[in-house]
Amino acid sequence: MTSQAQEPLISAETRLPELTLKAFIIAIILTLMLSAANVYLALKIGTTISASIPASILAIGILRFFQRSNILECNLIQTAASAGEGVACAVSYILPAMIILHIWKDFSFFESTVVTLLGGLLGVLFSIPLRPIFLNMPVLKFPEGIAIGNVLIGATKKGTYLKNLVRGGIVGGLISLSQTGFKVLADNIQFWRYTKSSIFGVGFGLSPAMLAAGFIIGIQVGIPFLVGVIIGWVIILPLLAHYVGFNSHLPAYSSAMNLWSSHLRFVGVGNILVAGIWTLITLIKPVYEGLYDSFKAIFKSIDEENNKNFHIPRTEKDLSIFWVLILTIFFGVLIYIFLGNALRETGLTTHIGYFLIVTTCTVLYILIVGFMLAVICRYFSGLVGSTNSPLSGILILALLLIALIYQALFSNISNPHLLYAIVIFVSTIMVTMGSITNENLQDLKAGQMLGATPWKQQFMLAIGVVVSSVIIAPVLNLLLSAYGIGGVFPRAGMNEAQMLSAPQAVLMGAIVNGVFTHKLNWNMIFLGCVVAVIIIIIDELLLKRKNLRLPPLAVGMGVYLPPEITTPIVAGCLLNFIIKQRLKKQQADPQIAFQRGILLACGMVAGSSLMGVILAIPFVILGNSDALMLVGSHFTFYAGILGFIVFLALCLWFYRVCLTEKKDDK
Repeated sequence: MTSQAQEPLISAETRLPELTLKAFIIAIILTLMLSAANVYLALKIGTTISASIPASILAIGILRFFQRSNILECNLIQTAASAGEGVACAVSYILPAMIILHIWKDFSFFESTVVTLLGGLLGVLFSIPLRPIFLNMPVLKFPEGIAIGNVLIGATKKGTYLKNLVRGGIVGGLISLSQTGFKVLADNIQFWRYTKSSIFGVGFGLSPAMLAAGFIIGIQVGIPFLVGVIIGWVIILPLLAHYVGFNSHLPAYSSAMNLWSSHLRFVGVGNILVAGIWTLITLIKPVYEGLYDSFKAIFKSIDEENNKNFHIPRTEKDLSIFWVLILTIFFGVLIYIFLGNALRETGLTTHIGYFLIVTTCTVLYILIVGFMLAVICRYFSGLVGSTNSPLSGILILALLLIALIYQALFSNISNPHLLYAIVIFVSTIMVTMGSITNENLQDLKAGQMLGATPWKQQFMLAIGVVVSSVIIAPVLNLLLSAYGIGGVFPRAGMNEAQMLSAPQAVLMGAIVNGVFTHKLNWNMIFLGCVVAVIIIIIDELLLKRKNLRLPPLAVGMGVYLPPEITTPIVAGCLLNFIIKQRLKKQQADPQIAFQRGILLACGMVAGSSLMGVILAIPFVILGNSDALMLVGSHFTFYAGILGFIVFLALCLWFYRVCLTEKKDDK
């Protein structure tokens, strides 16, 4: 029997309180916390982790203090929290480009909130008619949704779940405090040196959040990341140093980062661009089928609602399709007003007819292409999980297309920066739509397993979108003031090593700027395209002959990101693989044992990332990211040794937690 055919834990005839006041309040608190943590993580490494599992466990732990609570309340709490992660992921991928391109000096609260809110709520609406179709497609396995459902069911019975999550959070937070705040532990160590004509070396990161994120991601992504590091930083970078040249008066690490900024990262851009296009090509057939089934579902829902005698079980009740259509039109009008005002302020056209046509076409582009993007994300999320969904590749194509359209419409632009903001606003709305539908599918699958009421989950998802949209600009401004983002520092003398690289947003900014100014480093982009084609060929050969994969998007991220970010992720992925191999040889249930490590990792990522946000407060108040430092510069060498020892201890801790049998697991 497939997962789609299984009976829910709580039948449709059973009615339990779901949308309660305590669930509503707890959902808002956890959404705020996990949204802020994921903003930091997305700016740090260009990816996020699912908030659903830690939110589920925390909700169960909190609800134990109440006499009356149930698993459906926990499910609604994790649904709202996942919206916070979806919004954080989407906005952090694109909106910081406004800072990187020097359009904003800080994040505008009103504009940031509006574009995030409109995109997120449209994502909720677009997910409603897709739910009954996608949840019952046999080809979709919903890996994260089923994991969430199993954790919710199992966590009510096994006490070690909450304990491991909390322990991971405390340890991750304390280590990050020692690294970023007190500076007694290094968060990276660098090994770079000059030769006569080149630069060689590598950096190794020691961040607990990166190690834990790698453990969650797994070896399927770790190997491509490692391949990307080798291609970009071990092979291409020394060749660039030899042929392009470098400033030997600078430290070797600084020269390497200069070459990355001016050349190597564009190799990653070309790789990611081709990989994203290839991913979409492979999805043409399932996307077409998904669109066809989605439109059938819309008309079927209308017919069912018009039939007064038609009974819909509680576990199949979505928000009314009538209100979906009305609210979609309403939000479309709001987008028209918002973008129309932004376009009018540019002063690029005074012809009212031309202005109305451009604004109308932009809104239609958002609604039509955005719906298609939602279908693509939803299908791929159900197939391989929301973590592995090609949201970056889809965003690149959507951004590139709207930028090319505007460049063609306004070909004689003396100052192209006037249109950058509109292109980024449009892209932010669209990627938020895709990200929310991406997350929502997994939540609804978990709800289907438990016997939840879909419309209540959809309502709580909307609440999560509203809450996270309101705090997104303040959190981004806090992080910008404390660390700097994407190479932009609000004041002189800030620590470049602690800067949040915002890799996705830097990439999006480079694409927008390149389209309008024709100044992209096309030679390096072309080299990246060639690398991507080679990786795609290898990937297809591995799939056919060995049933293995080498995802080109992950390889491109390995080229694009600095090694001090990717290396601990790779270490976590390898640790995941080693532990899984050992668990297969044990008599105990390997799935339950490995779940302890996953929860430990989820807590560690959340605790470490939240500490990064918390530390931003004193850094901003005191005006110095070294304000809490307990040691001087002479301690750098010893901090590196201590940091590496702690990193190895963390790896050993994961190993022991997973491989030491617990009585509660029996």
